[in-house]
Amino acid sequence: MRKIKLEDLKCVDDLHYVGDIYDVDGNAWVDKQSALEIIDIVNKEELERICEHDQLMRSLNEKHRVASYIKRIAKQDPIKEFSKLIK
Repeated sequence: MRKIKLEDLKCVDDLHYVGDIYDVDGNAWVDKQSALEIIDIVNKEELERICEHDQLMRSLNEKHRVASYIKRIAKQDPIKEFSKLIK
């Protein structure tokens, strides 16, 4: 993940343009402090999206692993395989 920095924003007369990274009502040109706060919000939201995606992928991989196991044992003697699981 590439974090957004203040230097990534357009700057004119000490005002920073955040319209490319954040949906604002009205004027997207803000002072430095506001820009830094918005950057923190955007970076945090991006990190949360990455974590959610990672958790989703782990869950899908686990479901795929279980489904593959079920398909494999369905081709074998299910009673024998089940008895292995409960030992």
